[in-house]
Amino acid sequence: MPQLPSTFSASTFSMRQTMFGAATATASMASVPLKTMVTDAASGSLTILGYNMLFSGSLVAVSWSWSSALTAGTFSLTPTINGAAITNAGLLLNALPFSAANAQYGFLKIDGQSANARWIAPAYNAAPIRVGVNLTTSAGITWAGAADLQVELVVMYDGVIL
Repeated sequence: MPQLPSTFSASTFSMRQTMFGAATATASMASVPLKTMVTDAASGSLTILGYNMLFSGSLVAVSWSWSSALTAGTFSLTPTINGAAITNAGLLLNALPFSAANAQYGFLKIDGQSANARWIAPAYNAAPIRVGVNLTTSAGITWAGAADLQVELVVMYDGVIL
């Protein structure tokens, strides 16, 4: 069948950056969902715990930035899809020690086709897929100063044709 001039048949990919944060993290946090990085002029912050994903896609990267250096302990970051922890080891940060070169600032990334970090598009008018990230800190974690954390999840949508 001939292709119509207005039809686009190549794969289309789109990247989306999602930001999460924790103000004044503490020791012994156990898989605490981080809030989205959005603000409201009246209250100063919102308590939204995830981002809606409207198309099929994959988590492809996670990065973190602490406001000051860690001086003891460990922390873990676990991306989630619909509240469930992903199982792709390439994006799981497990008990990173304070002495690691990338403890204050770092990133992990994987191929967009990797298993256990993908989802299919939700049905029309159904609940969207939600991505988030959980933070766990050890009992003995300490920082040189403020313990504010920013986490970025990067999503790659695939097959987006509008």
